[in-house]
Amino acid sequence: MNIQYISYNDNTFPPLLRDIASPPKGIYVAGEIPDLPMIAVVGTRAPSDYGRRLTYQIASSLAKAGFCLVSGLAMGIDAVVHTAALDAGGLTLAVLGSGPEKAYPRINQPLYDRIIANGGAVLSEYEIGTTPFKSNFPARNRIISGLSMAVIVTEA
Repeated sequence: MNIQYISYNDNTFPPLLRDIASPPKGIYVAGEIPDLPMIAVVGTRAPSDYGRRLTYQIASSLAKAGFCLVSGLAMGIDAVVHTAALDAGGLTLAVLGSGPEKAYPRINQPLYDRIIANGGAVLSEYEIGTTPFKSNFPARNRIISGLSMAVIVTEA
């Protein structure tokens, strides 16, 4: 599966993530964490057409400016963010609320594969085989924000 585990004590653990109030003990990573400044763009799973267009424009512009876009690979705004970054030739990082070995929701598996194939990463604090529990998603949001210099909520 080519998933690596990076411990909090490892020198490759993302430095901004060390500084959050409750950092994970480690992260499981599929792909490579880009060595770029990161900005999170997140929002609703059921965006309006305007929200989709605006999000795509913002994410595309940020990717072209050299930022790695961070989001959660969920339906809606998250998927738009990852797609826009990749379409712009940029890098993106997805943080899951389940194990790191496959996309959740399953419909986003092609996007998961594209993120990794294009030099980005999918990561999770949850070990391989962890199913997506409702409580995992608010917890993963601290990682999304903890990796990022800023968080933009385009529609919620």
